Amino acid sequence: MIWKGEKLVTIKDFLTKGINLCESQEEAKAFMELYRAENPRADENMDFMSCYYTSEDMLRIKKWFDIEKQNYASQILMAN
Repeated sequence: MIWKGEKLVTIKDFLTKGINLCESQEEAKAFMELYRAENPRADENMDFMSCYYTSEDMLRIKKWFDIEKQNYASQILMAN
């Protein structure tokens, strides 16, 4: 996936060149629209990647990126 002129391939790419560069909820939604068009598991992947952040940032990411599907790991982290 190409986002802001950067090729996103690895999880590190998605974190540093994708998620971290979205400065607003509108931009995050545009990111997800593009990602969903390329990957049917985009929501699950983003939910997984949100686990690399603090609980506060995880919640912001889930909201901003409008993540529809959640995985078991993020549900456990949020319960603790």
